[in-house]
Amino acid sequence: GASTITITYSGPANTAFWELAASRVVLVGSTNASTLRITSTSTLVNGLRIISSDDSSLNSLVITAPLFNPAAGPTIAIDGSVNTLQVRSVTDNNPGNSAILIGQNITTLNTGAAGTPADTIEVSAREISTLTTTGGLGTLTQPAQVQGGNFGNVTINGAFVGTISSDRDINQFRVTGAMTNLSAVRAGGNIGNVQVGAAAVPVGLDSSIIAAGGNLGATTITGSVVGSLITAGVDLGRD
Repeated sequence: GASTITITYSGPANTAFWELAASRVVLVGSTNASTLRITSTSTLVNGLRIISSDDSSLNSLVITAPLFNPAAGPTIAIDGSVNTLQVRSVTDNNPGNSAILIGQNITTLNTGAAGTPADTIEVSAREISTLTTTGGLGTLTQPAQVQGGNFGNVTINGAFVGTISSDRDINQFRVTGAMTNLSAVRAGGNIGNVQVGAAAVPVGLDSSIIAAGGNLGATTITGSVVGSLITAGVDLGRD
């Protein structure tokens, strides 16, 4: 049967609008106290977008189902900051560009759900203080891409396939499964504590890169390291 999408917004009056023809939520003057929640009875929300005017922000944005934009351009574009961003997979039909564009900072970014396959996200933000995933991050067909000016703690509960790139530092990077298939974590500055792999995973790091332009802190790889690079003092750049 037909799916039901429920959109719930809380914030100042006349700061959120639904454009039916474009299938998008438009935020105009939302603040860091505003909240937006989208739920669906479907396993995939196809075509819905969220955009904002200059300086619009959100305290929280929660989307409980995977979101796909079949057109070019970002699926979510918020000019200001988002305190808590909780999503499943968010992708678009424009590989190489971020499906989620946050103009300022994300304090907490959570993806995934217990008991589900790994989600994938394409995110760009000025700073991401905390990134935590459940069920892994990225897939062989859809590697994750997360870019930011600076990162705090990154914790991927499960396997990791994709790229995490910081122009400055990453305080901590932890993957509880394998990091494989040309995956990379890169910082233009320092990377603090690094932990990759688990006792149940034979190969912890396979065909992947850990690179810090500055210092690289204590690094522990559980399991074998195959065809990979771990380096400090070399900034590989965003690409």
